Amino acid sequence: MPADVTMELDTRQASAFVRAVWADQLPFATSKAINDSALGGQKVQRAHQREIFTVRRASFVDRAVKIAQFAKKDALEARVRVEPPGGQKRADVIAKFEDMTIKGPFRGTSIAVPTRHVPRTGAGIIKKAWRPKSLLGGGKAGSSDRLLPGGGVLVGNETMQGKKHVFLIRRSSGKGTIFMRINPRNAAKYKAAGEDGVRRNLRDANLVPLYQLVPRVSIEPELHFVDNIRRHVLDNWDANFNRAFTAAMQTAR
Repeated sequence: MPADVTMELDTRQASAFVRAVWADQLPFATSKAINDSALGGQKVQRAHQREIFTVRRASFVDRAVKIAQFAKKDALEARVRVEPPGGQKRADVIAKFEDMTIKGPFRGTSIAVPTRHVPRTGAGIIKKAWRPKSLLGGGKAGSSDRLLPGGGVLVGNETMQGKKHVFLIRRSSGKGTIFMRINPRNAAKYKAAGEDGVRRNLRDANLVPLYQLVPRVSIEPELHFVDNIRRHVLDNWDANFNRAFTAAMQTAR
């Protein structure tokens, strides 16, 4: 006659272990997967920016994409943002390419677009001393028709005399030019490059346009920051979570 076997199991320990894993390891795995996704998205966006921009300072462009907040077990949220070094005054240096199509002046009435005559470093960077603010800072403003050789500038246009024989002429519309007058006594000495290294190849060998002033410029919205991050997270979330959860289970106690 077959015998019955009765077994009694205490599942409290197993249940406690499962609850501990659910309460501790699952949030840990989720936070790890979120952070891996954020770091991967950061890498993708940095590579994209190096493709769409003419990069003068690679470190500046890369540092502009930062992880502003990493996820934790008790705060399952990571934040990736475009924020170039330099604080609020540089906030739109890169971010403006996300959804803007027109760039206007941060302050004032014009944007200064450099010409090929402005001196640059070997990396193509315009030094601070050759930027409009440095050239015209503290200059004498006024209105005149005596700045260009032989006149020809309408009275009432805004003018400003700056450093290094530099002066500005700007119409009320915001359009204008920042010129540099080359000392004719030094013209033969500098040949292809004008005084202070300014490049020139003009009929008027003594007058060089450094910047064209315009009220706005067109921008191609090609940053695609939101799309790039979203696509990367959706494409990689399952793999990131599975890897993080497996690791969490292997270290569970």
